[in-house]
Amino acid sequence: MTTVYGNADSFFEQAIKLRSDGLLAEAAEKFKKVLSADPNHTSALVELGNTLYSQALMNDAIEQYRATLRLNPHLAVVYNNLGIVFQEQGRIDEAIAEYQRALELDPGYAMAHSNLLRCLNFHPAIDNANLFEAHKSFETLHGTLRRPQTRTFPNSRDPHRQLRIGYISPDLGNHSVSYFVTSVFPNHDRTTFKVFCYSDRGKEDESTERIKQGVDVWRKTAGMDDDTLYSLIRNDAIDILVDLAGHTGGNRLPLFAMRPAPVQVTWLGYPNTTGLSTMDYRVVDDISDPPGEADLYHSETLVRLPNGFLCFDPPAKAPAVTSLPMLRNGFVTFGSFNALAKITDEAIALWSRILTRIPDSRILFKNKCLFDESTRNRLLGKFAAQGISSHRVMMTPFTMTTEEHLACYGHLDVSLDTFPYNGTTTTCESLWMGVPVVGLVGDRHASRVTASILTRLGLDSLVGKDVDECVEIAAYLVGRSELLSELRTGLRQKMRTSRLCDGRIFVHELETGCRMMWKMLVEQPVY
Repeated sequence: MTTVYGNADSFFEQAIKLRSDGLLAEAAEKFKKVLSADPNHTSALVELGNTLYSQALMNDAIEQYRATLRLNPHLAVVYNNLGIVFQEQGRIDEAIAEYQRALELDPGYAMAHSNLLRCLNFHPAIDNANLFEAHKSFETLHGTLRRPQTRTFPNSRDPHRQLRIGYISPDLGNHSVSYFVTSVFPNHDRTTFKVFCYSDRGKEDESTERIKQGVDVWRKTAGMDDDTLYSLIRNDAIDILVDLAGHTGGNRLPLFAMRPAPVQVTWLGYPNTTGLSTMDYRVVDDISDPPGEADLYHSETLVRLPNGFLCFDPPAKAPAVTSLPMLRNGFVTFGSFNALAKITDEAIALWSRILTRIPDSRILFKNKCLFDESTRNRLLGKFAAQGISSHRVMMTPFTMTTEEHLACYGHLDVSLDTFPYNGTTTTCESLWMGVPVVGLVGDRHASRVTASILTRLGLDSLVGKDVDECVEIAAYLVGRSELLSELRTGLRQKMRTSRLCDGRIFVHELETGCRMMWKMLVEQPVY
């Protein structure tokens, strides 16, 4: 006879399968059936909250997590997940508090620690010195637990031989990272580099297949524990191992603390130091990280590429650039399609000044969390506090395809960048769709990425040194419709012919940097 608990376990397995198939609403209902059969089914309590979050039902997810904590207040994973929801909603202080609670319960919870560090980058009140100290704590808590298993490697010391370079990422698919690696891998010189990829992505897609085409050896490592992956990388005799995630979700930084390769590098996925003593280098440029102060706040040695630290691979199916919306609408539309965590009160105050300066102008936001009514109301309330009425704040929550997403830029006259954490993919997407981006330059990598991108395109005049200058730049652009139309129609070609989109030149510079790293290593007495 099937027991109530047997039914619960059966329902749970069905719910997990439904969710893995992308049937989120059906999965949520099945998790509720589990809890009807067994109200104390801990895994179902947690996974129901996760599923509601995946549906962008933010308030429902929060209520579910809090109900779970009332039954079991010692589940660190639930505090971590609450932090993720708050972060997605732009409630940064609340997110930080939840991550800290998770770490109080489980000091060895590396992913919660990474989530906390990432969240600190969004906070405008935290300076570089305190950010660096916070990142160094990751070494203290996790680096010491994963000390290198060996400090010697059998790799040949020949400084001129073909090097084996390995890239590790959970994001090699339909993800922002794919915009910046797809043209990198195939442009490696195969006479001097052999390219390995360790993909921690669970579900592969069309973008994954494109990325695979440029790789010599593809290793699917999702679900593989650190010890097994460590052995795999050692057996592959990787010379230079490149982390593409930093402290973002699904990272493998505890693996890097074990040092599976003689040279270890972090690049692309995270706008700050890892804090690990075993991470040797970080790839940046002289605009994102000016020489001097930036070097003081990194555990890694900074390697600056001459023509920028990014190589953008434009989306293959991007819609055509549209005409200037203000000419057909009769009003100016600004916009930001960035994560809500990046939309700080300080950014809203600046944007409100721009909206006040330009009569009847509007601002459009696009983010999946805006499907949630409480999230929309919170954003409207912040603009209302700045004197901006709700009819001037427009929102769209979701699009099914990349093409539909990119088409939304056709509604914008000018994009407004976030700070202190700039956009990266959103900046490049906006420019590719003909929409100029006005940004504010800051004092750290996260707040200098847009300046780096725009400078490489000869558009550094769109970067303000302070909020007053940003207001003037935005007003100047929209006050000259002919100039703005000309800029809009020429942006895509300007990008296409720039160093920002030249994979061949970018990889040559990257390889030069990697060869320098290897030369520095082999000149040491031992490694």
